[in-house]
Amino acid sequence: MKRKGNIQRVALLLLILISFLANILLGVFLYKERSSPAMDTVSSIEAYLSPDAEKYAGDIRLIKQYIEDQQIASPTKKIDFVRNWVNTNSVHNNDPSYNLRAAFNTPRVLARLWKTHEAKDAPVNLTCGPRAFAMQKILDHLRISSRVVMIFTDNFDSCLSHTFLEVFNPETANWEVQDPDYNISYVNKKTGHRIATFSLIFGDIDAFIPVSKNGEGWKVNKVEKLKENYFETIMYGNPLTAVNPVILINTDKFNLRKTFKDNGGVTFREFANKYYRKPIFIENRSTL
Repeated sequence: MKRKGNIQRVALLLLILISFLANILLGVFLYKERSSPAMDTVSSIEAYLSPDAEKYAGDIRLIKQYIEDQQIASPTKKIDFVRNWVNTNSVHNNDPSYNLRAAFNTPRVLARLWKTHEAKDAPVNLTCGPRAFAMQKILDHLRISSRVVMIFTDNFDSCLSHTFLEVFNPETANWEVQDPDYNISYVNKKTGHRIATFSLIFGDIDAFIPVSKNGEGWKVNKVEKLKENYFETIMYGNPLTAVNPVILINTDKFNLRKTFKDNGGVTFREFANKYYRKPIFIENRSTL
């Protein structure tokens, strides 16, 4: 049985590698218009692919210069600094007047973040996705690689998700979770090493713990909800622009037969095929 489990794990990892190579060859970050997307998705895409990005280029240069002026030698500390900067210069309020289009205009968001930092303007209201995109744009300018990650839950009537980043840390040569919405990363309890999302989806979640400037633990970082519900399925790829995003589903946790009442009674596969461009699905049970 142990050998069979090892074979399953190797097969899954090979499938993931093949899928990522396919993403590169097919142009994971190329945008092609969907046939019949929801109106809020169209608005978000148009805002994210902001035609007036050049208008805010000066603010982005100022942010980059500010971070470089901190002279942070450790890549780990620099990445954490960026995450904390995005988080502290924005807020996440469940405001009914939330401007979705403005939030997904990442160049404009970065300009607002800079004004909050520099002039102490009221912080911009951002949900998890726009915070992740803002952090990614800053890392791009610092030449630090990152990728957008979404995790999903089947525990509600709506198909709900949470968005953050995985950042390639040159200090450890590993992909590591960086969540600017909750201002946390995750570590292995035994080793203290930071981890990628794959371990949280397919491993023993009790072996890992979120960490931040507030301390270590799910409760102190106010992410018990994520632990109880969300680490069931993962999607690699920007949901607004990715072609063939890779979706890994832990079938021990996520019920693929469930229909989501608030989304018109669709299954997760139907939901993903509607809102993301030709996703690649990989199903597997817990293997770690």
